[in-house]
Parts: sequence; C-alpha cells; structure tokens
Amino acid sequence: MNDYQFLLDFISSNKTREFTFVPNYGITYNEPKFKCKWKNIHEFFSPITDYEIQRLEEKMNVSIPLEYKYFLENVSNGLHLYLTSFCLDGKRTHYDRIRFAPQPFDIITKNTLERPKNATADMLFIGGYDWDGSCLYIDNSDGSVHLCKEWDTTSLKRWDSFYNMILSEVKRLKDLYGENGEKYSDDICSLPLPTT
Repeated sequence: MNDYQFLLDFISSNKTREFTFVPNYGITYNEPKFKCKWKNIHEFFSPITDYEIQRLEEKMNVSIPLEYKYFLENVSNGLHLYLTSFCLDGKRTHYDRIRFAPQPFDIITKNTLERPKNATADMLFIGGYDWDGSCLYIDNSDGSVHLCKEWDTTSLKRWDSFYNMILSEVKRLKDLYGENGEKYSDDICSLPLPTT
C-alpha cells in the first residue's frame, strides 16, 4: 500500500501550530493565531480495526475498497482539513460534543440515510467539501474516486485512485490557505473544479 507520510508532513509543516494527541482519538492540530471560532484546524482520528471495518460494511451493505480500508486501519479513521473544508468520513461512535473528543463524520450516514437516489451499488461515499456539500465517492468497480454534487452522483471530477486524490487535494488546498490556516479569500471556491 501507499505511504501516507506526506499527510503527517503536511500537517506538521507549520511550526506555529501546536498539536495534541488524545488516546483513542488521534492527533488534533490546534487553532492558529488568527480569527477563528473553531478549536482545531486539522483533525486526524485514531485508526480503527479490521473488525470495526467489517461492522461498517455490514451496516452500509457496501464493501470498503482495500485502499480506503488501509487508510482507516493504518492512517486515520477519517479526517478534517482546514476545519471542515475537506473531510474524509470514518466510524463515529457517539454524537456527544461536550464530554468526548471530536469524531469523524459518519461514513454510515452518507451511505444509507443520505445516499443519493442515483447511486449504484458500486459507490462508497467517503467524504466531501463544506463549500457546497459536494461529496466524494469511490467506485468499487475500478477504484477511481469521484467528486459529485450532494444529491447527484454525476461525476464532476475523477481521480484514478484514493491515494492520488488525497495527494493532489492536500497539495491543492495548501495553496488556498495561508501558513496559519486562514483562507486567502472567502470568495475562492475550495472545490477541485476549474474556476469560471
């Protein structure tokens, strides 16, 4: 499987950010020194087990491709970059935001309750963007990753693999945000689409 060290390098590249490791949760990179109402600018979550992945698959009735299984088991149980500008979903164990550490967005919800009507059985929804609610899904038939609107699976952008998608998105998003994590302009679309 691919090496995801570039993700940790990206997260830890800014010396002004502090980070915290919370057992059974993961690494959180705390708020930089700029106007921000949120606590953490990037969040990684402790990896989950193969058993937990099997339970997710049973609940969703969709297979998780090997590449995303590897990510969930060995890298992070989902993630949030630049607050929630870019998110990958994972296993959520609770919704209590007061007493417990934060959780990833729930992969089960998007693949069951919020699944687009034109989704095929080969599509696993894995995350998305807060700009307009656009989603990312993996096509289990060939391992490609696609960007689509929240309620329509028509592909707006395609990557040949999960690894290539996350690698290109980390590089692209880094160019949209300053060293302290602030977006250069709120008018700049954070989606990986050509601007018009």
